[in-house]
Amino acid sequence: MNSSNKVLSINVGLKEVLSGKIETLEREKEEVLRRISQYNKTELIHNTKLEAIKFTYGIFNLIFMVAVITSIPSILFVIYTEGSIIFCMMIVIVDIIAYIIKNKIKKKMEETISQAKSNKIHLEFRLKQINDEILSLSKERDEIYNKFISKYHEEIEDSNKSQTNEPDMKECPMCAETIKYKARVCRFCNYNF
Repeated sequence: MNSSNKVLSINVGLKEVLSGKIETLEREKEEVLRRISQYNKTELIHNTKLEAIKFTYGIFNLIFMVAVITSIPSILFVIYTEGSIIFCMMIVIVDIIAYIIKNKIKKKMEETISQAKSNKIHLEFRLKQINDEILSLSKERDEIYNKFISKYHEEIEDSNKSQTNEPDMKECPMCAETIKYKARVCRFCNYNF
């Protein structure tokens, strides 16, 4: 194996290694895109749940206000009955408990959304890195491929030139006449080559 064939086989091997790395990066890119999609879904679901909780709590507050407003006349006109005072206290306690529960759930969902956004940002950064690496490796692979092809074409041209660079004529060693290069017998002296 001559040196140019060794160089060509090294270039082909390097091209295959780069192609393998590109395939690995493409698989990682697909996984990153899948995970980004998951985080988008998580964010959407939790935002929807958060809005539902806010809406539910708003309805609950509306009911609370109606209950308080309906019990105000009995309190204002000093119609204190044990039932009306206990009813008002229960409404206030239930509202406070609902407020605490709503805030805990809201905080947990906001943390989940924030974590999903943070993870998504990291994955989008990694996606950009992967795309840059794929682009760089693709360029390097293409350069190697182009060098390989140009070297291959040069060798073909060189071999064609060497085949066509055979002299058209040769000199007979016996009579010194010029005869065709492919001749086996001299036409002047009948010398056998």
